[in-house]
Amino acid sequence: MLLCGEERCTGRNWDCNMFFFLACSIVKEQNRSWRPEAPKIDITPIQIDFAGTYKDGIFQDDDYGLTLPVPPDWTKQIGLAGENKRLVLFPEDQSVLVEFWYFNSILLEPAPREECEWSFVDRGLYHSLNNENIHLVATCFPHQSDNRIVQGYLSHYNKGTWQVEIHSKPEHYQAALEQAEILLKTIEINGVYEWQDLE
Repeated sequence: MLLCGEERCTGRNWDCNMFFFLACSIVKEQNRSWRPEAPKIDITPIQIDFAGTYKDGIFQDDDYGLTLPVPPDWTKQIGLAGENKRLVLFPEDQSVLVEFWYFNSILLEPAPREECEWSFVDRGLYHSLNNENIHLVATCFPHQSDNRIVQGYLSHYNKGTWQVEIHSKPEHYQAALEQAEILLKTIEINGVYEWQDLE
């Protein structure tokens, strides 16, 4: 078997040298043009399911019955289906952050947070209009002074609990609370304005 670069033919044997030259040229050309087959890539689009829909300024969570108008100058972040955090809203200056959580169990106190402690829980009888649910209002004070205070509002729905949290810096707490409670009064859960009677 002749290999390119081997001296198998004598210089006087013109036919042998020419054949050998042509054979080597073909092999080199084939080596230049050959490429390994590219791996096949699955380009099937990934289906992403969100925790709700947004249309005409309204967010709706069909799974857990919550509907609310989103203020036009607020940013919305819709969570993923199957997660507890369903929605996050905040204005341009981010002075207040409103998180909407749903838990598939009846909570008698707010779900814990790592950065603060629910040291005040008001278990008074807060009823929504046309609804006998007892609401819970609580405050989560931060472990560090630069963290946000969290005000929590709980309402039971369909054997689960909506936990709406208002996050604000201590210096913005009162103004943020007033701003967020205006938003809370527009929330419907299964057709009922749960926090319309907030004072």
